[in-house]
Amino acid sequence: DRYTREQIARFDRMSGRLAAALPYPVLRHTANSAAIERFPEAQFDMCRLGVGTLRFRLRA
Repeated sequence: DRYTREQIARFDRMSGRLAAALPYPVLRHTANSAAIERFPEAQFDMCRLGVGTLRFRLRA
C-alpha cells in the first residue's frame, strides 16, 4: 500500500506539471475497480469501473 500511494503521488506531481503546460484541460485517472475502494485519492477526475460493474466486492 505504501508503494501504491507513492506511485499515486508521483503520478499526481508529473501529470500536474504536464497539465499546467498544456493549453487545454486534461482528465486524469488511475483508479480501476479495486482502487475505487482501496485508494480513493487515485480517482482524480474519473475512474475505470470494470469488474465493479458486476457488483463484486474486491478485497486486498
